[in-house]
Formats: sequence, C-alpha cells, structure tokens
Amino acid sequence: MVLITALGDTGFQVRRLQLRGDAFTLAFLYGVQYFRYHIIVVTEGQLQINSDTQGLKAVAMDVCIVPPESYMKAAGGQTVIVWLVRFTETYLRQTLYTARNTTLTVLLEREELYSLKADEFHFQVICQLLLLLEKHQKQGTSQHAGTITTLTFNLLLNCLLELREHTGSRFTNAVRRKEQLTIAFLRLVEQQGGMHHDVGYYADVLCMTRGNLTKTVRQLTGKSPKALITVALVRLAKELLDGSEVPVYGIAEALHFGSSSAFVNFFRHHTGLTPEAYRNRKNR
Repeated sequence: MVLITALGDTGFQVRRLQLRGDAFTLAFLYGVQYFRYHIIVVTEGQLQINSDTQGLKAVAMDVCIVPPESYMKAAGGQTVIVWLVRFTETYLRQTLYTARNTTLTVLLEREELYSLKADEFHFQVICQLLLLLEKHQKQGTSQHAGTITTLTFNLLLNCLLELREHTGSRFTNAVRRKEQLTIAFLRLVEQQGGMHHDVGYYADVLCMTRGNLTKTVRQLTGKSPKALITVALVRLAKELLDGSEVPVYGIAEALHFGSSSAFVNFFRHHTGLTPEAYRNRKNR
C-alpha cells in the first residue's frame, strides 16, 4: 500500500508515482495537515480515482483535479504511472497573486473530482513543466529557484485553464460495497494502526463481525486484516527509528506495545533485526 503523507509545509510538492496493477494497491490523498489541492497527470496505464461521492477512470494524457480525502489505484490490471502535484491554499493564492490571475481559483476550489483530456501538444507542455517543477523543488528554497517555480506553476495552471475551456468532466460512480469497506478499513489502519493493533477494534468501528471483515479484506487484498495492521506497524516503527532519536522504549510506548521487550520481539520477528540493530544499520 502506498501512503502519501504531508511531511512539511513547503507550499507545493511534485512527485512521480507508480502503482502496481496486479495488486490492490492504493494511494491516499490526505489534505488534513497541509495540502488541500491535488492535480494528477496520467502518463501511462489506467487510473481509478474515487472521492467520497464521485469516481472516474483516467488514462494517459488525462489531467485530474482531485479533492482531499480521495484515493487512487491502478485499473485494468496494469501498472499506472502518474505525476502528482499537491499544494496548499496559501501557495495557490500567493502564486496567483503574483500572476494577477485570480480566475483560476474557480478551477480548483470547487472541491470536486473531474478530469480534463489533454491533446498531445498540451500534454507535452504539461510534462515539461512538471519536470521543471520537480527539478527546482529539489534545489531548495533559494530566491532563484523560487522565482522559476512560481512562474512555472502559473504556466501549469494556465494550461489547465485552457484545457478546462475545451473539455468537460467525466464521472463514473462504480465503487462496490466490499471495496468501500476495505477502503474504510485501510484508512483506519493508516490513521490509528499505531494505537490499535487488534482486528476486533476495526470490526467494531465498521459495524462488522471480525469474520466478515477478515473475509472482505482478504477477498480484495489477498491479505488478512491482521497482516495489514502488522505492515502498518512495521512501517511506523521504521519511520520513528529513522526519523528520530527516541529510545526504543519510547517508540514501544508510542506504538502502544505492552512493554519494550514485546516491541523488540515484534520488530525482530518481522524484519530480522532488533530496533537498535535496524537504527544502527541505517545510520552507518
């Protein structure tokens, strides 16, 4: 499972993502902390995007405007490659003010899911702008990079505005009940997996029996709910070991293990290393 999280308020972020089509692999788009707006440009394969009330299937050369709290997955059984652009409301307004072009807020502030079909010319232009944004994003916050980034971002938004004037929205509402339940479970695990380790907790929250939750999740993902909770716990533990100097007993407490030894045994069983050995290996 791919989880996209906001690590800092840098205003915008450009990433190239690949989602496997041979597994139930999701990318969640959370807007809770910083990033409110999302633009997705499909370069290869088929992508299914769903929000709470809408869904659409996008293919190469489609540009999608996506609200927060959406998720996407590969469609058609093949790997999909996309550009993901996400940015804050503050960055959007500052950028638009610099360009004296406030009409573009209409394009983005509708909080709706929709797609724009690009012709070959506009698609190539958009991809070049994304490459330039990615390049200057990696160069930090120098004044030179910031100026180029602002201008490039404005060009990108103006390209979208041109596309918007010539294409319409395309929606498909096709989220099955079992998939909705599985998505809800995966969201809960990503949000609360560090606190709740028991499958029964998630079954209760979703008003399901433990057996029905296990059957539903296994049918779609090929894994049991317990296995998915374990994957989330291991990932969270690695993030804490990599990104902080918190001692092992502190991480065990943060992840709600009964004791340090229980956390050490859990981590060693699933990674082959003790937490300390993992941290030392990463720091060498």
